[in-house]
Parts: sequence; structure tokens; C-alpha cells
Amino acid sequence: MRFCMAILALGMIAMAAPAGAPADEADRLVASLGSADRAEASRAEARLISLGGQATPALGRYLALEQRDDRVVEAIYRVITRGGDLEATRFLWPEWQRSPSLREALIKAWGAHGDAGVSPLANYFQQATPSQQELIIETLAPIGEPAVPALGSMREIVLADSGGMAARLRTRIEEVLQAAPVVTLAARGPAAVVELERIANDPLSSPPAARAALRGLAGIASGSRGDEAALALRRITRGRLPPDLRAEAEALADDAWLMSLGRRGEAAMPDYEAILRDPGAREPLSLGAVNGLFGLGVAALPSMEKAARSMKPGPTKEYLAQLTATLRAMKPAASASLVPLTPPPGPPAPDPSAGPACSGGHKMIPIATINAAGRPISPRWFRRTADRSRIVYTTVESGYYRLIAAGADGAATVTLAPLAHSFAPDPSWDSKRLVFLGTDEIPGRPILRNDVYSDGWDGQGPRRLSATSGTHCSPVWLTQREEVIYARNELDAKDAGGRPMAQAILFRSPDQASAARELARLDGQIITAIEASPDVLRIAFLAWKVASPSSESAQVTDRIVYLSSIDGSGRRAVELGIPQAGTGRWSDPLSVTEALALGGDLTWSADGRLLTAAGRLIDAQSGQITMKLDPATDGYIARLSGRGLLTEGDTCVWFNDTRQVCKTCLTNPAVQILADCRGALLWHDEKKNALALFDPLSGQMGFVSLPRRRPAPAAPAR
Repeated sequence: MRFCMAILALGMIAMAAPAGAPADEADRLVASLGSADRAEASRAEARLISLGGQATPALGRYLALEQRDDRVVEAIYRVITRGGDLEATRFLWPEWQRSPSLREALIKAWGAHGDAGVSPLANYFQQATPSQQELIIETLAPIGEPAVPALGSMREIVLADSGGMAARLRTRIEEVLQAAPVVTLAARGPAAVVELERIANDPLSSPPAARAALRGLAGIASGSRGDEAALALRRITRGRLPPDLRAEAEALADDAWLMSLGRRGEAAMPDYEAILRDPGAREPLSLGAVNGLFGLGVAALPSMEKAARSMKPGPTKEYLAQLTATLRAMKPAASASLVPLTPPPGPPAPDPSAGPACSGGHKMIPIATINAAGRPISPRWFRRTADRSRIVYTTVESGYYRLIAAGADGAATVTLAPLAHSFAPDPSWDSKRLVFLGTDEIPGRPILRNDVYSDGWDGQGPRRLSATSGTHCSPVWLTQREEVIYARNELDAKDAGGRPMAQAILFRSPDQASAARELARLDGQIITAIEASPDVLRIAFLAWKVASPSSESAQVTDRIVYLSSIDGSGRRAVELGIPQAGTGRWSDPLSVTEALALGGDLTWSADGRLLTAAGRLIDAQSGQITMKLDPATDGYIARLSGRGLLTEGDTCVWFNDTRQVCKTCLTNPAVQILADCRGALLWHDEKKNALALFDPLSGQMGFVSLPRRRPAPAAPAR
């Protein structure tokens, strides 16, 4: 069989070889795809993509070999995906049987070629695993009506299966089928704007069709002739929309309007000002208006100053003031190409005062500065390996989440970008692998739609663990095991009355895309943080109740910590008794999306007996709250996301009250000040007696040195 496939592939090579192709160069580049030097391999891949059809024969020659390197094969799939040469897809036909471990990459390669991929993907469907079937359906969704016959056949296949996963696949197929005519309509571009607006506004349109119309308009709005589509999206948001569509419509409309204004240059300054003066403007739109003015350089200074005078105090005004001051200090000639150097403050909101993170003689030594560009960065997305030799954290580059791996001191950084968005990492117990959230959707809404992946530290072989894409929360490894715990949050589940309801499902999965086992299911709640105890006897997960009807913009209310054994049995709920919102500048209620981005604190003691969670210390054995970390006030606890660090033999807890690093002890509950530094606590470097800290206001992550403590007195004999 392999011999026949090789002969077939060689025949394809002969037919595909273009005259004058740089064969020697292409063959050398293909060989370099397997280089141990990942920079060299990346350069080779980029060059092959730029060669387009000229590289096709060399790609086929390698795929026809009997002995192959999976890394090279997967890279060739990516070249075929991005190179745009339809002839190269001929070499993909034998690959389903030859490379079972690379089937997800193969599905994506076929999907990049539109109609040409429909037939092979339909043929693969019956042999595929459930997660691969879900990927095939998602890959066919953007193709529209040409994929309808294949989707109908797939529906017949899953109808014969009564399992829960089959029901999910059937539902998704129906949604794609309902959206297919609208997807095809949107491919007509600006000529389709009027009809797409009608579909989105029509109360009789099915939700999948209406959603496809919104996304079609957003796609058109991103083009050079997209102004009418941007205006259509704005009109749609002023009408009556179901809650589950409104949040998406508003986000798409804001992005489209900002792109439209950006195309107008300085003529858009009055519109930017109007956005900033509007007290009802959504925060992403306001932040985009600030960035839009800043990008126009010193010509926009009068508009920025004028807008600032009419704005109410808050993070957006602080950000505007910061960029205004930056422009004043710049020479006019240099200002036209400026981009914001520091991010707008995002949740959780720290003290909005400007200046360094530390004062009063204390100093933070920064090792990284993150320009979040308006995207939330959770303190849970900063991790240290178990052997303390490396750190990994999330940053933002060009609007996309990236993982940064570095030494323990922050040096020798390596950017990992296996997907369009990669974030929320956790290193394995042996420090050899990472598990994280990610998505290849562009531009995507990564907090709300993602998958769980595992990969090595080189970011070259991401393996999807979640069965279906969805709203997952930060995954974590189990110590001494090749297993991962993660949660999937569904915002469109149905309650007994058929209304939208939140539902969270906790999974335990081996480091492979199969056999995930359900550990818990919570109705009317979402899970935003998970931690397994160091002794791997218990799991703790943080859940929030969600107001009905559920949607991404619905408010979250009570927070609950659940404790269970590692197999999910013996689950016990610990009500944290935290107000729905805080006080003062923390008083705004949190939405589902904000809670997911916040994550929340869950930190175990070394022996697994105690747990800190959202300003509380919990006895894991009894499930009782033994101490409030800051009993004088819970005003800021609703948005607290930094860790509470158990120290001094687990008798004391360090935490940050948004202004200072504080300490409280079981034997002396009075709050003591350790350092005048704001930001979220990440971990304690015991050797250096330094705290790792992330300050969302400045975007800086670094270390704060603490004075050496005297040795604790020996415990009295019992």
C-alpha cells in the first residue's frame, strides 16, 4: 500500500513541476525544516511559503519518502496551508493513512483551500476521532453552500450514534448548515451589505444565520471598502437583539467603526472626540479612540486635550493623560509612527495613580514589560516550573496572545507562538511540557472561544486535548502524572424552561486528545480557576454563579470554592461570602467575560492542608474558612486576582491589598506591611527572599527584594 502511495505521489510530482523551478534551493529549504535550530527552520518555512508553486515539487518529493521526520511533514502541511498553491494539495491525499498523529494539521491544510478541501474532509469524517470530527465541521463552516452536501452526509453518520458527543456534533452541524447560505452571501463582499444587515435584524432569522451575517459584515468592514458594513453593524446594535447576539454584535461593531475611522486619518478626529465624550461608549471603543488619536501624532494633541476636559475620571482618562503627556514630549517629526508604549489598565483594576509600582524605599526590578493593548492579562498566566529553573508567562504582540519562556531571572527569553493566540500556560511537574489555552481563529475572541493544548517548550508541536472548542479555563497539570485538569464553560446550555443557562464541566484528561473524563458538572455557574494539591489528593476549583439568562455579558454573583478528591468524588462547596462587587472604584459588577479573564486566586500550602482563595484561608480537610486575610475591608476583594502566598511554615500569608504587600499570620492576624508596592503576587523566590510581582498598571513583571527574616523559633514540644 505504501509503495502504491509513493508511486502515486511521484507521478504527481512529475505533473506538478513547473519549468524553471529553483529545485535545489527548495530541496535545501525542505531539509532545513527539520533543523534543531528553530530559527533556521522558521526561516526555511517562510521562504518556502514565499516561493509558492515553485516549491511544490520539493514538498512532494519529501512527502513521497518512506522514512520521514514528523516535524518536517507538519511544516510542509503548514507551507501548503499558507502557500496558496492548489496543485500542492495533490500530495495530501495519501497523508491521512501515512501520518495519523498529524491528522489535525492535515485537516487545517485542506481547509485552507476552500472548496477543494470539501471532498477529502468528507471522506475522512467517518474514520476520524470525535475531536477530529469537530475540527472537520469547523473547517467546513467558512466554506458555505459548497460544503452543504458533505455536511448532510456527516449528519447522517452522527445520527446513528446516541452518545453525548454525537449529539453535540449534530447540533453544530445544524448550526453550520443554517449559516451556510449567509456565509456564501458574505463572500460577495460590499454588494452583500444590505442583505446581511436585513438577515441580522430579522427576528425570524435563526441564531446561526444572524451570527453569520454579523461576522460577514465584520469581515467586509475590515477591507478597504468596508465603511458601509461598519455603519450597518452600528445600526444593528441600536436595534433589538437577543442577549447572546448583542455582546458579539457590539464587539464587532466597535472594531469595525475603529477600522473605518482609521482609514480616514486626521478627518476622523471629531469622531474620536465624540466617542470619548460619550459616557455610554463601551470601554474597548473608548480605548480604541484614544489609540486612534495617539496614532495621528501631535496633530491630535488639541483633540486629546479637549476630550480629556469632558471625560469623567477613570482608567480610560488616565490612559489618555498618559499618552497625551508622551506626545507632548515627542518631536513632531517623530510622532506620526508612534504606537502606545504602555497598556491601558485592564482588570483587575489597581490603584490608578501614576508612577512606579513601588515607593517608600522599595524597588521592583523589572524583567518584562507587557503592552497588553487593551487585552486582559491575568496574574494566573504567570508560572514557574517545579524545579524553579524557568518561568513562562503571557504577553501580547500585535494584538495576539503569545507565550514567553525564560530563565528564572527573566533572561534568555523565547517567544512561543504555535497558534494565533496562546495564553494561560502551566508547566508540567517534570518541567518538560506546557499545557495552555489557544486558538487559531483570527482575530478571534480568545477568552471566549479556545481549546486546551499541550506542547514542548519549543512551541513546535501543539497537541489539542479538548474535544471541542469552547470557553475553557486555565488548565493545570497533575504532579507526577501525565494528566491535565481543565474546565469547559458553556454559556448557552438550557435550563428546565429552555432558557440560556451557564454550565461548567470539569475534566481530567491524559496528555492526548482522547479519553477525557468528566469529574464534575455545575449548573448556573462558570469555573475560572483550578489547582490540584501538591500531594495530588485533592482538586480545588473556583466557580462563580451566573445571572439568568446566561450570556458572555451576564453578571456573575457569588463565588464558591469546591474541594474534591482527585477523581471528583466527595465534592464539598465552600461559600466565600464575597460581595457581588466591591466598593469605591471596584464597585462595578463583573461580567462573565471579566470573571474569565480575572481567573482568581487558588494557592495551596506545600503539604496540601491549607488553601488561599480570594482573600480567604481555607482548611482543606474541614472545608472551613479559618481566616480573612484583610478583615478590615472586603472592598477590593471582588476583583483581587493575585495569589495569597503561604509562608513561614504555612503560619502566615502574604497578599497585596492593591497598594502594598501585606502579611497576616494565624498567631497574629493584624495586617503588617512588607513593601510599598502595588500589583499581583505571583510567587516567592525563597533563595533570594524576593517576591515576583505583576503590576497591570505599568505592565511590568519583576522582583521585589524583602529584608531577610530571622529564623522562626522552634515549635514547643507537644
